[in-house]
Amino acid sequence: MLRIVVTLLVLLDVMLAVRIVVTMERARESSQPHAAIVPAPPPPVPVEYATKCNRAPPKGFDGSLVAAATEFGIDPKVLFVTVLRESGCHVRARGSSGEIGLGQVLPRVWVKSLREAGILEEASDLWDVRTNLRASAYILSRLLTDADGDTYGMFRRYNGSGPKARQYAREQVRALASL
Repeated sequence: MLRIVVTLLVLLDVMLAVRIVVTMERARESSQPHAAIVPAPPPPVPVEYATKCNRAPPKGFDGSLVAAATEFGIDPKVLFVTVLRESGCHVRARGSSGEIGLGQVLPRVWVKSLREAGILEEASDLWDVRTNLRASAYILSRLLTDADGDTYGMFRRYNGSGPKARQYAREQVRALASL
C-alpha cells in the first residue's frame, strides 16, 4: 500500500514538473517579454480509505475502490462512505434481506440491471470484491442521476424510502463531508 501511495505521489510530482516546464516554454514563446509563470496548484492528497475501515479490508482495496468509482463517474469518497456504512469493509457481509458484500447490493433488485450493464452474470458474482465495488459504484451513479445530482437524494434512494432512509441519507452526507 505504501509503495502504491509513494508511486502515486512521484507521478503527481512528475506531472507538476512537466506542467511547470510547459508553462515556462509558453511564457518564453509569448510576445510578452515578462509573462508570469504560475505553477499548477498542488494535487490533492489521496485518501487512504483502507486505514479508515472497521476491519482489515481486502488486498488492493483502495485501488479497486478508486477504479470502480472512476469507471462510473462518481467521487471515490461517495463509494467509500457507502461501503464503510453498509459492511464496515467486510467482504463476506450478508444482510438480513439478502444483501451481499462490501456495498450490500440487494440481488433481487439489482441483478437484472447489473447483468445488462455487463457488470456480472449471476448474483453470486457479487461476492467478488471488484465486482461488488463496480456494482455499488454503478448503482450509486444511477441513483445520483435519478436524484438530479443531489447527493442526499442518491443516498436516500440507496437505502430505500421512508424516515429511516432519510436519516441514513443525512448521516451519509455528514460522513462524506467529514472525509
